[in-house]
Amino acid sequence: MLNHTICQRTTKVKLQGEEAEILLRLRTGNFTEIIIELKNGKVKRLKLSEEVSEKKLVELLKEHDFQDIQLTQRDGNIISVKRTIIDKL
Repeated sequence: MLNHTICQRTTKVKLQGEEAEILLRLRTGNFTEIIIELKNGKVKRLKLSEEVSEKKLVELLKEHDFQDIQLTQRDGNIISVKRTIIDKL
């Protein structure tokens, strides 16, 4: 578990567990969208979407156990690949 303190003006907020993990993902990832799912006020799951380069589909599938992969094809050519990684916290 991560524990961090964020200073904003004169107010300090101590982050624990899932909160710190979410902020770490925001700062270190190159995501186009982050969805935070809550259950009873607690973070249950993160969905992290990113544009990925054209790789072999098998390589993408092996990288994460829980993910959605969206391919967009026009005139027989792949023009974009979007992956949403799903993490349970």
